[in-house]
Amino acid sequence: MKIGLIAEKTGVSRDTIRLYEKMGLLTGVTRPHKYNNYKEYAESNVDRVKMIITLKRLGLSLKECKKVFDAIIDKGYNDEFKNTFLACKLKEIDSKIDELKQLKNILKQYMNSGCDNEGIIDKIKGPE
Repeated sequence: MKIGLIAEKTGVSRDTIRLYEKMGLLTGVTRPHKYNNYKEYAESNVDRVKMIITLKRLGLSLKECKKVFDAIIDKGYNDEFKNTFLACKLKEIDSKIDELKQLKNILKQYMNSGCDNEGIIDKIKGPE
């Protein structure tokens, strides 16, 4: 499958696919013809790109996506991955949830306070 078809099926640009390939996120990339520079991509890369899109939407960086692929998909799940990467991500998620809850409460207070917005900026900024 050529790069244009993967781009079409996944909705990402060719440059993005090239970046994913360069980072080692895609597999089964070959150059079957010696007379041109066209690459062939395995069909499985469509699902990999869609998974990357989902993981990014959920807040993972591309480097973190690579860790997930390496540990879970390509090399099998292991305790080191579980105890380091996943534990760290869970802490980050819990922290983000707490921050979003605080913001939600501040915004609710502002909505219920009418025109009185005194102190709202200080609450959003947090402690110095």
